[in-house]
Amino acid sequence: MLSHEIRGGVSQSVLCRLAPDQEMYCDDGRFLWKTPNVALETRAVAPGPGDALRGKGLLGRALSGAAQVGRRAQTGMSIALPHFRASGGTGLCSFAGALPGQLRQIELDGTRTWTVPRSAFVAAESSVGLELAPGGPTGDGTPVLGRFAGTGSLFVAAAGDFIDLNPADYGGVIHADAACLIAFDDGISLSHEETGRLTGEGRSPATLEGDGKVILQSVAIRSALGQQARAAVARAADKEDY
Repeated sequence: MLSHEIRGGVSQSVLCRLAPDQEMYCDDGRFLWKTPNVALETRAVAPGPGDALRGKGLLGRALSGAAQVGRRAQTGMSIALPHFRASGGTGLCSFAGALPGQLRQIELDGTRTWTVPRSAFVAAESSVGLELAPGGPTGDGTPVLGRFAGTGSLFVAAAGDFIDLNPADYGGVIHADAACLIAFDDGISLSHEETGRLTGEGRSPATLEGDGKVILQSVAIRSALGQQARAAVARAADKEDY
């Protein structure tokens, strides 16, 4: 398990203690500071641990399907993210979410995958593999998703507080604003249809079905933005690689 400490109150950050040659990666804009013995290199995220999970029942099919959809949707696009490796002793590096709020560690044990929107992803150990998942940078409220598999620590951030749910406790289905989605495990399926009336913003909520863990945030960022700002965010997302 990665040695770390989550610090702060209203706006949290995570301080990670890397053993020699231990490595992790983060999303652009999530890095805060590090000690000099932690090398920083930006490079593509390798499929890595996800390969070992392919073909193993539901988990393998989920990863394989995610990769196929990712290749179709993101042909020619690379996933270049900052990587951090300690040498010559223990190194420190710190990360935070894009907005004020809470941070959480999700510990992966190799038996489940977690799907996380890019807006919620902070950092992960290099033993946690990242693959593209269904979803893309569109202007209809659909989040840009990544699926994480393997073993090790994954850090996610919420605007406001975390809300933990299991659709099985509510008849097997819940609806949620896609802008509030933080993460869900592979016991959950996600769909996002454009019916156009249920949220008051011309979008329907995302539908989450199954028996598993769903994590939401308590602040709907999209509701706090004006129409022009939302359009600008969507245009910027279209130009980003993930």
